[in-house]
Formats: sequence, structure tokens, C-alpha cells
Amino acid sequence: MDRFYSIVLIVAIIVLIIILAYIGMQISSNVGQDTPYPPQHGHCPDYWESIERNNKNVCQIPPVNDEDPHPNLGSIYENGKSTLTTNSTPGYDELSNTVDFDDKKWYTGPCMKKKWANQFSIIWDGVSNYNDC
Repeated sequence: MDRFYSIVLIVAIIVLIIILAYIGMQISSNVGQDTPYPPQHGHCPDYWESIERNNKNVCQIPPVNDEDPHPNLGSIYENGKSTLTTNSTPGYDELSNTVDFDDKKWYTGPCMKKKWANQFSIIWDGVSNYNDC
């Protein structure tokens, strides 16, 4: 009986080594590929609400509240007033305090959004950590 267990153990170890070698080769063959990460991102920055306005999905900028601060306002407010402009933020609507990130002026897609998010210290998973710019 001891010989049987020894043979089974040796075969199992050999199979394990072969499987691990195969997995290692598959992983190493994908190392050189420049795949953008993350592959997709949310429509709005984290903790911002996506609302429909004029048949378009836009992002509602959270209001400033000193008593209960919002977790993702970054530096878009200064002394209670918005620092955003239509020049610095394409698709910005001051009256409704929204941003249309599908506006055609966001022409470089995630790269321009990443620059904007980093400029205003906005956390936007999939954009502020995008690696293909």
C-alpha cells in the first residue's frame, strides 16, 4: 500500500509542475502587450449622481456642504463657489450644476477626462487611474 501512495504522490507532483509551467508560459506571453487598464470606466466620477437632462445622461455635481462634506468634491469649490468654467470643463452647465462628459469637446476620451479629474483632485475609478495616455 505504501508503494501505491508514493506513485500517486509522484504523479500528482509531476502533473502539478506541468500545469504550473503551462500557466507561467501563458502569463509571460502576455507581458509585452500594452493593454489599457482599466478597460472601462463609470459615466460619472465616484459618488456623483448620473441624471437625465434634455434626453442626455449628465453628471450632477454634488453641492458643497460644510456640515456634511461630500467625499469626492476635490477642488471644484473654493469658498463655497464653483471654480469650474465651460473652458476648463467641456459640457459644464452652470445653471443646473451638471457636466455632460459625453460632450464632443471631450475629444480624447479618457485621457482628457483623466487630466481634468487630476487637475481638480476628483476620484474617478477607471479615469483618474487610466494608464494609456
